[in-house]
Amino acid sequence: MEVDLEYEKTTALDAETFKKIQPKEYLRRFLQQDTRPDGRAVSESRQINFNADPISKCVGSATVKSGNSMVICGIKAEITTPDPLYPKQGYFIPNLDLPAMCNPRFKPGPPQQLTQSLSEQINQLFEKCNIFNKEQLAIENGEVCWILYADIVCLNYDGSVMDIALLALFSALKSLTLPLVEYIDGQVKQVDGYRKLEIDRVISSTTFCIFDDKLLLDPTDDEELEGSILTVFVDHEGLFCGINTFDGHLSKDKLDECLLSAQQRATKLIKLI
Repeated sequence: MEVDLEYEKTTALDAETFKKIQPKEYLRRFLQQDTRPDGRAVSESRQINFNADPISKCVGSATVKSGNSMVICGIKAEITTPDPLYPKQGYFIPNLDLPAMCNPRFKPGPPQQLTQSLSEQINQLFEKCNIFNKEQLAIENGEVCWILYADIVCLNYDGSVMDIALLALFSALKSLTLPLVEYIDGQVKQVDGYRKLEIDRVISSTTFCIFDDKLLLDPTDDEELEGSILTVFVDHEGLFCGINTFDGHLSKDKLDECLLSAQQRATKLIKLI
């Protein structure tokens, strides 16, 4: 059978133009057929792939890819003086970056609102949820300690980036090894051996898009419509750790559906770590 290539080309162009001009109606027409633009069902997530320790210069690192979304996390360790209020602890500073190269929606320059919001959520999780005891980072009480910088960089943004950012961060923490050091006569000296960080709590997140009273699990960038995103945080024991703000209306039944789905997915995601 002969195919009219010129017709196919015109049809594809029209569909792409329609998606740009009317993104909501474009998505709605797919959902009316019980499918999504990438072929998934509304309750289906994308396949996740891990790569542990890709950065040799870091004490812990990981890359995580979900569909076309991809992040890399590298943790750097330095020695510093502890906070006088917490002389027996070290520091942990996570940061998420969405550079302009990862998606045309992001522009060069100072961090944008989404970047700041996601970084704040990660910092709040680690401050409130007792992920690990920071006394493990002490070298000599009141004198010297470790400071860990966890940089999470999005290499390609195609939605639900918080979900894979947390996976990459916890994977990097799980692989982290600190050199053994001693504080002698006012100096820090390295001795033979390394030690792991003991993680007390692992947290995953599951992102949903709420559109026309439908819950879309693990939305892509095209599906992340303004004001429609909900993210649920669950730990390794199935306990809820938080939920982000949502601008739209969500019934109790839909919220319960989100929470149950997030619990079920957390079990699978944390096993991957």
